[in-house]
Amino acid sequence: MNPRSERRLAAILFTDIVGSTAVTARSEAEGMKLRDRHRELVRPMVERYHGRFIEAPGDESLSTFESVVDAVQCALAIQQIGDVDPDLQLHIGIHQSETVFRGNEVFGDGVNIAARICSLSDGNAPFISDEVKHAVQNQANLDFESLGEHDFKNVPRSVPVYRVTGVAEPPRHLSVLHRYGIRGPGQWLIAAWVMLAMIGVGFWSRHEAVVSGETSRAVQAVPEEREKSIAVLPFVNMSSDPEQEYFSDGLSEDILNLLARIPGLKVIGRTSSFAFKGRYEDLRVIGQSLGVRTVLEGSVRKSGNRVRITAQLIDVSDGAHIWSESYDRTMTDIFAVQDEVAAAIIDALQIHVGTNPTRGRPTENSEAYVLFLKGRASITANEWQDAEAFLLKAVELDPNFAEAYEILAFSYWFRSGWIMDSAEGRLLTADAAAKALAVDPDLVFAQALFATGTADWIFPLEIEAFERAVREEPGNSEARHALIWSLMVTGYHQEAVRVAERFVELDPLFPAAHFHLGDALYAVGRDAEATVATKEADQLGMDLANWGLGIRKLLDKQDDAAIAHFEAFLEQRDYPDSTWVRDLVTGARDPASGQAFLDRRLPDLFASIPEDDPINLRGDLIEWYLFFGFIDRYIELILDLNTTDVSWSDASVPVYQGTLYRRLGFTAHPKYLEVVQSMGIIDLWERRGPPDFCKKVDGQWVCE
Repeated sequence: MNPRSERRLAAILFTDIVGSTAVTARSEAEGMKLRDRHRELVRPMVERYHGRFIEAPGDESLSTFESVVDAVQCALAIQQIGDVDPDLQLHIGIHQSETVFRGNEVFGDGVNIAARICSLSDGNAPFISDEVKHAVQNQANLDFESLGEHDFKNVPRSVPVYRVTGVAEPPRHLSVLHRYGIRGPGQWLIAAWVMLAMIGVGFWSRHEAVVSGETSRAVQAVPEEREKSIAVLPFVNMSSDPEQEYFSDGLSEDILNLLARIPGLKVIGRTSSFAFKGRYEDLRVIGQSLGVRTVLEGSVRKSGNRVRITAQLIDVSDGAHIWSESYDRTMTDIFAVQDEVAAAIIDALQIHVGTNPTRGRPTENSEAYVLFLKGRASITANEWQDAEAFLLKAVELDPNFAEAYEILAFSYWFRSGWIMDSAEGRLLTADAAAKALAVDPDLVFAQALFATGTADWIFPLEIEAFERAVREEPGNSEARHALIWSLMVTGYHQEAVRVAERFVELDPLFPAAHFHLGDALYAVGRDAEATVATKEADQLGMDLANWGLGIRKLLDKQDDAAIAHFEAFLEQRDYPDSTWVRDLVTGARDPASGQAFLDRRLPDLFASIPEDDPINLRGDLIEWYLFFGFIDRYIELILDLNTTDVSWSDASVPVYQGTLYRRLGFTAHPKYLEVVQSMGIIDLWERRGPPDFCKKVDGQWVCE
């Protein structure tokens, strides 16, 4: 009976002996000895690095590895032995691809490419393909040198080749060297010679349990600490067209969102995971920065309707590959691949779930999905008009593409009261969300967005909807952002702290998460912690943090420091003039004349602001009545606004600031209840319970 064939992703390591033909020509006996030494070196080294030694025809050897990291580290260890043995110099080539295994034989283009790369090697360092480089580029001990693209016989594409150098790291769990006192950066050069000496006396067979001490490496047990946590790094675009970046990023984000729905698995948010895009950091550093035990990384090559996706799950503690797979599919199968990746990770991390979450098939139209990904990428880049155009085209191609309607609704919601008129934004948000829900009533984010477009009991509907979205879609940072905003406006500050702390935990490099936490902590009186969080937002690149820090310096009457923060914010936003800041602070500081000064000065200043007011400077400056203690005038201005026009109306921002800085007297003011009554917030209190600073006395709300 013929052995069964099995196809799987593998790293192929190919070696041959430098100058073997010349040695054999001089002496066949010496040639035979050289080939024997070659096998004696390569076979045990491959096995120690968890590889499989397949064959050694003549002066060559072929080995396969489940982990491309193991293959490269093994190659470096083999190379280092050759560095001190001038008679045993080796060409080494490595490639990673889908490979067919049948018994002791292997087949596939990957074998051919590895052999061709090996033939290029100069014997001084392993040569690797671009697939291998992308898989190992985060390893701290490796350096790469590009050798350009090469055309190989019977290979349909040019293959970029790299030289890789570095000191080999020990195989995972191999602690015997430390027992023998072998330590330090050069330990593996010494260890290799120890290993060669031990081969002759059968050391490895007698001490296998001591050396290995591990079970099958297909799925390795991981420590309980941070066990079920993962970051999805942006998949590398391997397509010839750099414009395909949106596709590799979008696929990564879709997989991230799917994994975030797995109960018991902590999944780091997109902003933090994507912060490492193009930064070839050590995976241990990435794991420590994001607080995770594993990372998922991979590559995408898209050509027409064909897609090749390679994914690998890696233990950040030692760089070991826990699972890897390659998928060659058409665009129509792209959602099935996402489901398969999620299922494989559930299995690899031994997560117990009732039913695996699935992506489903949000659209049957591949072109509509591509437009959806382009629209989402445009939102990430703050290119809102482009995003709207892509998404509108997507739903034109597929009127039943509910997720595209949902993201379109978000694009309207986010811009309402900022880039577009509030009333127009409200109608567009509600319309797009309603179309999404007509197709898929279970889209919780669309439910939340629809709630913001309704006029009746807006805050009860909105908060409940965003809470449901956060609960069912933990990776949805937009829903978490909106929930914190609504909790702050309505006075549930302690709850906002808890949501913001979880936001930071799930997206530790997202500046907005730290900014929200800073506001929430300040609202509950934890000022020192608030300053740390807001400064962290500033360090992560959020320019609005400078405005927030300026306000707090203003409240502490440290006017020079406040002015410096305000001016820094305006400079970061490329605002043409900031000379008025000092004049405004100085004039408003006088308790006797400050209000009259602001009444005179602000209209002139508003007239000089561009009509579109991209940084909402008009709204920010109205709040200065509050910050300088003119509460009556501040509330008068709020009541002049449209306070009934949903949560993101003109009134919500000054109410947010008033509750955030309520120590100034805003919530204790007699007309505060009139403001919140007009906004529907008291209806929320009746339904949800009292906020942090109000209670009912004899049937009446009393706030402090």
